[in-house]
Amino acid sequence: MLTLSQLQTLLGWCLVIHLVMLTVTAVLVVAVRPLLLRIHASLTGLTETQILPMYFRFIAYYKMLVVVFFLVPYIGLLMMT
Repeated sequence: MLTLSQLQTLLGWCLVIHLVMLTVTAVLVVAVRPLLLRIHASLTGLTETQILPMYFRFIAYYKMLVVVFFLVPYIGLLMMT
């Protein structure tokens, strides 16, 4: 059974890992966008103009999931202790 302190530590590390992944994803989309667009266009058969909004939608959804499932519970546990 996890204690509140262990759960807080677990959520904190999960939050850090997901924020790093989110940052790397955003930097890759900005830095190597033409390469990513070509690769994904050839894999999916979609045009580059259709794929670009999907990148930003993915980043937005991922950020919301990180906030809801890791940041908010972490802050709640911080407030409890």
